[in-house]
Amino acid sequence: MILVPNFSIGAITRKIFNPLREKEYNADFKNAFDTILLKELNVLEHDFAKYIKNQVATDPDYRNNCGNLLFDLLFNDLTLNNLQEGIETHNYLLNFNYTQPQIEAVWPNLGYREYWFDYVKNVHGTAKKEDAIFGIDYEDGKDDDLVRFTKTFRSMQLEEKYSGKTFFDHLPINKIKIYGHSLNPADNSYYTSIFDAVDLYSSKTELFFYYKDREGLNLSQLDLSINNLIKEYGSTISKDHGSGLLHKLLLENRIHIRPLIEYNPMVVGEKEERQFLNLDDLDKKKRDLFTEKLESISKYNKAAADRIAEMED
Repeated sequence: MILVPNFSIGAITRKIFNPLREKEYNADFKNAFDTILLKELNVLEHDFAKYIKNQVATDPDYRNNCGNLLFDLLFNDLTLNNLQEGIETHNYLLNFNYTQPQIEAVWPNLGYREYWFDYVKNVHGTAKKEDAIFGIDYEDGKDDDLVRFTKTFRSMQLEEKYSGKTFFDHLPINKIKIYGHSLNPADNSYYTSIFDAVDLYSSKTELFFYYKDREGLNLSQLDLSINNLIKEYGSTISKDHGSGLLHKLLLENRIHIRPLIEYNPMVVGEKEERQFLNLDDLDKKKRDLFTEKLESISKYNKAAADRIAEMED
């Protein structure tokens, strides 16, 4: 209609939003327009999910790289004391991507990757199910008719098998590790929920923000994003906490920004030879202890999953 001769923007506005018929006409139009936008968004999401699924299926290195990354994320910043204390360990994964950890075991003593974690959740759907969702943060749309476009609202529509587990089954949480996330405000609601649950202000929970040290990395932008995230969360506690929380975390040595060290626990070559990086004796000892711990975690979680499957049968 914009291309119609002599049809001004003002005329379009008056045609769509008629002040004399505000309640009946404008509301009906808005609802119809939102429905059209959601359907178009669904098409985009579906096509994107298919694209991601195809990328995973056609990349021969994906499974191995996935296992390496998961191992590195879990292993980084574990001390020898952490591994020798014999404390029961639980790992939880909140995945903001649309892919899922690969489940097969590449090496027997590394257990089944599926069971390295007590709980795994793709918060925005998966490419596998082609139910990926895009959206805005709940705080930006909860009080008006934008709520249908928020990630939180749309996540309610995702079909998910109930496992009987939650992200907060074992508190306190000692370490929260964040990698590859843009820290965009659109996901602030998730961070608020997590930080509230662990009582970030008063607890001893440590935050680790990892990055890959690669060309083009803008560390200043990462630092700024972390500052904004912590400041925004602090403001939800009180006005004073908004500016003071980051300072408190720094004083207590509970916030860390570090490159992700890659230990390459498994590299499969033509002869399927096991290869490792050249590590010093301490790191080798830590890695071996951690591998044993992963195997123990895997066996425990797999046994629990098998019992649930038997009950369902």
